[in-house]
Amino acid sequence: MAALSLHKRIVDQTTNRIQLLGLTNIPTANVVSCRLPTDRVSTLPGLPGVLVSPFGQETLPPGSTETTDVGYPVAVTFVAAANQNFSVQDVELLWREAVIDAFIDQPLEGVPEVYDCQVEPLPIIDMGLFREQNLAVGGFVLRFFGTRVRVGRN
Repeated sequence: MAALSLHKRIVDQTTNRIQLLGLTNIPTANVVSCRLPTDRVSTLPGLPGVLVSPFGQETLPPGSTETTDVGYPVAVTFVAAANQNFSVQDVELLWREAVIDAFIDQPLEGVPEVYDCQVEPLPIIDMGLFREQNLAVGGFVLRFFGTRVRVGRN
């Protein structure tokens, strides 16, 4: 069996770390990794939940001939039943804060190649999904910067 890609290991470790945060009202089983961020409730065992997935495209800053620093994007998407409730849901904002605080400006424990993480905000709530599907869906991208040894280089 081939070794896992760095991006897959980042997604897996991000999922594990969010599960360990003990986010209010989100059971550990409702924090899952998936191929795409989605509003499909069937992707989650229940609501509310968190989806962790590769997202967008990598960034490739200049590197050396032997190593490459890559920015690996990972979407963190929160999904909750909205119940047509228009009041501000503090617990949903606290989820965002807790996850951002757990990752921003630090290496990723368990993935030694990752030396930093930056947050790229996305909408706090998707108004279309709120109106059309009665869901509160929002999130952000965690961009993990890691050094990768180039394969086949001397």
